[in-house]
Amino acid sequence: MEAQNLRARWRVAVVSVALAGLLSGCATGATLAPSPTPTPTPTSAASPSPSPSASPAADADRTYVSGTMTCKIIGEGEPIASGEYQPGPLYIDCDYVMSDPRVTGTAHYELLATFVELEALNGTSNFWTGKATLTGQGGTWEGTGFGSEFVSEPMKPMTLHTTGTDLYKGQGAFAGLTYRVLFARETLLIPGALYVVSGWIEPST
Repeated sequence: MEAQNLRARWRVAVVSVALAGLLSGCATGATLAPSPTPTPTPTSAASPSPSPSASPAADADRTYVSGTMTCKIIGEGEPIASGEYQPGPLYIDCDYVMSDPRVTGTAHYELLATFVELEALNGTSNFWTGKATLTGQGGTWEGTGFGSEFVSEPMKPMTLHTTGTDLYKGQGAFAGLTYRVLFARETLLIPGALYVVSGWIEPST
């Protein structure tokens, strides 16, 4: 859009200058004398523009994956602090069905979750940090992550919005690999709702 506006302004400017020259010549009846030929100004030899260097093919060794996840809470601990915000332990098991067998399996999460009231939105929210072990087909992954979810009645009644991300390091057969996973869902408040999951596997740096 910006490029179109610039081209439009450029055309208007050129037409305006041309019309001004024509109208001026017609009004005076004068014949325009040829302007002297400008003497070329010596310039230094232009240095060649550096050609873009070939960037490493970041995707060459990267495998993108996608799939779904279902989770269930298997345990919950007492809050570790008092006051308005009371983070507490939360233990969750999740089943991943992914496009790559290395990350298809079961994950065990040990989270520290904090629940808060959203008075302005007439809802509640929780956010968490934690660690996880993902057992895939042929090896395991150890990772950490964080995320949040909330319910807001004015936005969508009885609807849970969740987003999160985990970063795993491969163990055993998966040593030397890193796995980044992103997950999200928007669902009614029912147990066992699916998360949409995507991510990538690549060599560790």
